[in-house]
Amino acid sequence: MVRLRKYSPSFLTHGLGDNFCLAREDIGNKEEVKQDEAEHSTFNQNSKEILTEYGSLPDLVNFNNYDTHAQSEFSNTLRSVKTVEPSNIKVVLLRESKFKKYLFAPILTILTCGFAFIFAEWYSSFMRFFLYCDATNEEDATDLFIEETREETADVNEDGIKEKVNVIETDIINIKTKIGPLCKFQYKYTPFFYNVNEGIVKKIEYNYERKFKNLRNLKAGISECDYDDLLSLYGSCKMELIIDPWYRILIRDTLNAYYLYQIMGLTVWYISGYYKYATLIVVLMVYSVYTEYYDLKESMEKLRKIARYECKIKVRRFDEQGKLEIRDINSSELVPGDVFEIPNGCILPCDAVLISGETIVNEAMLTGESIPSIKTCVPQNDDYVDHFSVENGMQLKHFLFSGTEVIQNKETGTDCLAIVVKTGFLSAKGELIRSILYPTPNRFKFDLEIRYFLSGMMVLALIMWGAALPTFIKYFSLGDIFLETFDIFSLPVPPELPVAMSVGVIFALRKLKNKGISCININRINVAGRVKTAVLDKTGTLTEDTISVSKCEIFDGKSFIPPVYPPDNIPIDTSIWFNKKAYQSCKNDHNVKFTECMASSHSIALYKDAPIGDILEIEMFRTSQWIMIENDNPKYNSDDQWGNLLIPKEARPKISPDLDANPDHFLMIQVCKFDFSSDVQRMSVIAKPSYDSTYVCYTKGAPEQILKLCVPNSVPEDFEETLKTNTSKGKRVIALSYKYIPDFDESQIPFLKREDIEHSLIFLGFLVMSNNVKPCTKQSIDELKEGNVVPVMATGDNLLTSIAVSYKCSILTNKVYYSCEKAENGDILFIKKKGYKRVEPTYSNIGSLDIADEDSHLLVSHSASYPERLNSNCIRDVMDGNKDDLEIVVTGAVLQYIVECSDNRSYICGYNSEEILNTLLKNCKVYARMSPSQKATLVQELQDNSGEMIAMCGDGANDCNALKVADVGLSLSTSEASIAAPFTSSCENISSLVDLLRVGRSSLDLSYLLFKYMLVYSSMEFTSVIILYFHTSNISDSQLLFIDFFCATPMTIFLCSLKEKSKLSPNFPPGSLLSPSILLSLIGQMVLIGASIFAIFMTLRGQNFFTPHHKSGDIADENQEVTTVFAFTLPLYIFIGFVFKSSSRFMGKISDLPTEQIILAAVVFLSQLGLCYWICLGPLGFMKDALDLVSIDFYFRIIISGFSTFVVMISFFYEQVIHCLTKRDIIE
Repeated sequence: MVRLRKYSPSFLTHGLGDNFCLAREDIGNKEEVKQDEAEHSTFNQNSKEILTEYGSLPDLVNFNNYDTHAQSEFSNTLRSVKTVEPSNIKVVLLRESKFKKYLFAPILTILTCGFAFIFAEWYSSFMRFFLYCDATNEEDATDLFIEETREETADVNEDGIKEKVNVIETDIINIKTKIGPLCKFQYKYTPFFYNVNEGIVKKIEYNYERKFKNLRNLKAGISECDYDDLLSLYGSCKMELIIDPWYRILIRDTLNAYYLYQIMGLTVWYISGYYKYATLIVVLMVYSVYTEYYDLKESMEKLRKIARYECKIKVRRFDEQGKLEIRDINSSELVPGDVFEIPNGCILPCDAVLISGETIVNEAMLTGESIPSIKTCVPQNDDYVDHFSVENGMQLKHFLFSGTEVIQNKETGTDCLAIVVKTGFLSAKGELIRSILYPTPNRFKFDLEIRYFLSGMMVLALIMWGAALPTFIKYFSLGDIFLETFDIFSLPVPPELPVAMSVGVIFALRKLKNKGISCININRINVAGRVKTAVLDKTGTLTEDTISVSKCEIFDGKSFIPPVYPPDNIPIDTSIWFNKKAYQSCKNDHNVKFTECMASSHSIALYKDAPIGDILEIEMFRTSQWIMIENDNPKYNSDDQWGNLLIPKEARPKISPDLDANPDHFLMIQVCKFDFSSDVQRMSVIAKPSYDSTYVCYTKGAPEQILKLCVPNSVPEDFEETLKTNTSKGKRVIALSYKYIPDFDESQIPFLKREDIEHSLIFLGFLVMSNNVKPCTKQSIDELKEGNVVPVMATGDNLLTSIAVSYKCSILTNKVYYSCEKAENGDILFIKKKGYKRVEPTYSNIGSLDIADEDSHLLVSHSASYPERLNSNCIRDVMDGNKDDLEIVVTGAVLQYIVECSDNRSYICGYNSEEILNTLLKNCKVYARMSPSQKATLVQELQDNSGEMIAMCGDGANDCNALKVADVGLSLSTSEASIAAPFTSSCENISSLVDLLRVGRSSLDLSYLLFKYMLVYSSMEFTSVIILYFHTSNISDSQLLFIDFFCATPMTIFLCSLKEKSKLSPNFPPGSLLSPSILLSLIGQMVLIGASIFAIFMTLRGQNFFTPHHKSGDIADENQEVTTVFAFTLPLYIFIGFVFKSSSRFMGKISDLPTEQIILAAVVFLSQLGLCYWICLGPLGFMKDALDLVSIDFYFRIIISGFSTFVVMISFFYEQVIHCLTKRDIIE
């Protein structure tokens, strides 16, 4: 039997948002039953208090009007809710008006020729006026008007500060459920409550941050009555993506402003008799809509396939009689609070917290991390779980995330159990899916600027229409004026533009795929073309995934003994591991304790008899030459004592087959572990040696952190010197220590705090590890720098190690750098230090080097290269001096401090903290000891301060936050299904980042090129039509069809098929369509070609053979004027594409294409060119009738051909001049 514990009013005063949860206890005696009945009698009063706290009104709801089940539903479900109030969402109650729906809206639509309906589809605020009325109470409300405000970064103002602007997004959402004054709705796949009385919106989440005090009873699960309530509140455990049917997408696309514009033009063209051309445009339009629909459906189907997953799960629930049952259910039936058994080999369908056992999972799909993660159960420790949250990095080891694969389970006496905390789109996988569906707004405004240009073309059309209007009035009827007006306004905007842009994206995706890069957000491809700063993780990204132990620096209590080479050759008499007396006599020897620390201080586990876990710990354990076995002893699998552990492990030496057979060999048994955390930068294990009765704590971690915890007299005097000697060569150094724990009580293990154990340690020495730079790293860094992309290292490693690796990678290059540090009084110090230089090893200089390295190229320091505080004016040298060649290094803690000071607008050392932050961000190349959240902060600050596009490249879970925040996130992961970042590369080195940036620049340049080509090609048609309209003539249907199909389409495909440059150019594509290079090129080419068309037209009219066209009320399309204009412009339609291609610095040469493509392009181009000049010069033959041409004097044909060729040459020359003049604009 289960009873509900009602919380007292003192609890309620803390607020629903922080404390509403459902607590359970088994009822084992009659007193508790009576207590439960007494509490049930006060149910109405308690529920009213709960609602009053939520609604802030005493008489919010009359509970007597609700039946018993309704009371239970409201109270129980709300007690399980943790509500988070989003400050950026406002809600208005709406009710659907039948008067507006059936009378007002249809009449208004008819009166406005359908524009009212179109505006209602475009703008939710107009739809609110169109079909709805504001509701006065929640009972009448049927829908909600949502107004979401988000902050975006605007351009840099005159003071160099990034300004913020608010962007408002609106929508109308149907109300799902009403509970009293609460209206439940779903917005962007996220459930919310709207409190009508307070006008507050709160996000619905399960309150898993409860107190897990009674872990045993927590494993019992929920009851069937609670299940129905929780299901109605949180929904089923599945993610169903809604894909609109094809007709809905068709209506939505055709109501797009661009397609409406095309429909208007098509109507005019069909009425005017342009059947062939209009039909071609219809085909292109249908193809464009179909392509958009197909791409949308394909991407949504892929996303749906990733999102949708169901499996069979064994869940523990109470039936109506209070009896615990284990049921087989579909995973879609899980709700928050359910306790289920974790099956081996399954994909987790929800987010859960492990409450029993241990499991090994693969989180590659969510994080890109290829190394399996080990998850442990929640300990029965009140202090530990008081603030239990996934945001606590130390507690992530207990969380199982939706979408991760369970590799192996291990039970601790009972089944491997987990409690569901998040389902559906609220889970970690759901959050990623929603981030793909609703990505961060693109800061690159290319699409918006296209609209500006097209609006400008419409203004030009209006001016030309005004100039041609007197001719229309003089010669045309009113109906013809109406048709010709729409014809003029339909020409400035190229109808092929959407198709051309779509083809460009398809080719860019194909280029990325050929390089092993997958993309889930195509809008980010062009953004990659403007990346100017690349933030790079170190381990696994710049350096190898593998780590090897170079040597052991062991401290014997007096001094460091000579370094142990190889590291597995520690001087120990191995017989002690098989002789208890011998072990007792030398157990305090530092060599023994150093080996025991390597063998026991780890979190690795066995999977198929092979160790898995952190590669550093695996290598450390391998160096110890011990073997690990998992303990099957029931004593160490009891939930009463060991519920907070991994499966306890035994480690023992592996010496020889004969000695291994000794039944009395030494064992080291892990009994408690404090996992590594980036916050404390250490981990500890409590172990019990089988030859000793005293427990030992072994602690390893960052040297500077271990130093603080050690007994001072156990630390050698040359601690700092030895550490720097190793870290300055790029070595990774781990400090090892230990302490005995006398009178250790095993029963207190679940309640231990690491602070109570990790103190008064005895220093053992350093484990020096090599993490070599990947072979292609330096070359890729050099390529980035040649391409004017600033490489920045952000790592969790030691500062000196990071500096040394950065010199190897050429991230740092100066002989002097400044270390940014924080003084005790809060001041920021820039300490000038000497850097490193590369020395080719020779016999003559090898003895004079300060630091020796095994590499062929030595990384050495100058003499006296370590902290040398030259004077107190270093901060002035940095802040007031020349910053062009300045290089700074900093730790994450100092960066966070400066960011906080900048947010508070405080001063440091007399300087504005914002100025210090700006200087730091512009000149800092190495960020060390960075936590995952600090990496994300770094990316955000770089975005806000520079205004440029920032790329982030990483390989694991520590980089996930930064990958999402960055404008271009590249995850180096072999998991094809990884959705940790917009881009995922199967090539696990930063050469893929160089490839991505090259393709990005090429794609962005292609977008500009296609836009310019389409706009100039459209302006040629527009200019020709306007000039001919003044003489009541126009280009014929066949001629328009020939221009679009024979000239423009092949050129578009050819331009899209060109490859990117083989190396990153030192220049960048323009950042805007409004940049001088784009504007001057477009305006100049349009004016040049327009003037040349007018010139050839006027030249024709001055010829002796010219017979003027008789102006009448009919438009003529077969006369000398039309033929001349058509023949003159034909070569221009082809050559203008090559003219724009000639100014590109980011697209490859034609010779870079495969041979078969070059041959095909040559055949097509020569065919085009031959046909064009045949139309100009040769006998027309059958082309005369097909294209509505007339005969022209042969000598004038030569003039047309020559003048057309001359204009092409002038156009080419002009483009090169503009390209050179705007070179500075491109670079900046």
